[in-house]
Amino acid sequence: MNFVVLVHSDLGTGERITALQLRRSIEGTPWRQFQHVIFVPGLFHVKMAAVDALWRVFIHPTAE
Repeated sequence: MNFVVLVHSDLGTGERITALQLRRSIEGTPWRQFQHVIFVPGLFHVKMAAVDALWRVFIHPTAE
């Protein structure tokens, strides 16, 4: 089968998908390894990660 399943959700779901893929990595086929499941973080989490990066770099640098 040649398809991909995109899962759009929060970071907790992304961690569960990653854990599932790690647990199933010993399986024999990509299908059973869940390699067809791709996690796409929600827009809220992408925005928060960008704001956090800007905060750490420009507003509150720890190494002064």
